[in-house]
Amino acid sequence: FDAVLVAAACTAAQQEDWSALVWLNTLLWAGSAPTTLRHASRDMGEQLLALAAAWPWAETHVLRMRECLAEISATGQWHHAIVFGTLAAAAGARPVDAVAVYLHQAALGCISAGVRAIPIGHTHGQQILARLHDEISALAEDFAAREPETAGSFSAAYEVFCHEQSRLYTRLFRS
Repeated sequence: FDAVLVAAACTAAQQEDWSALVWLNTLLWAGSAPTTLRHASRDMGEQLLALAAAWPWAETHVLRMRECLAEISATGQWHHAIVFGTLAAAAGARPVDAVAVYLHQAALGCISAGVRAIPIGHTHGQQILARLHDEISALAEDFAAREPETAGSFSAAYEVFCHEQSRLYTRLFRS
């Protein structure tokens, strides 16, 4: 879901289509059914945007994002995928590259959790990631070519598990 929107946000930011970024952010608000995922995405987006405010190469994009969201809502907040795609555009990345980096980081997060929870070492974790590179590249090509309206998990079980995960006593990551 998010990867398709990363590509769309990267494209919109390259074209300086700020209203499209607001629409993509609204789409993500509406499309993230589990409250835990929606709030985690929002929190991470706002944290990334605050961090990016200190980066000279991203300053213009950060200011414009703040301005265009403030025009429609005093309490508006950006989701992580939209901020990520916008910052990728600010850095000069193509949409497919933005998605590849986004998916790489998602895979790395899962592998890091596995390294902590399963008796495998860091080297094995890196080997797993290396074996995923071709799959990540193929997925990046696929997701970057999709229209934003096609984004979505379409998996009710996944959404239920994400919601239930927030009730666990011990958690490795945010939902």
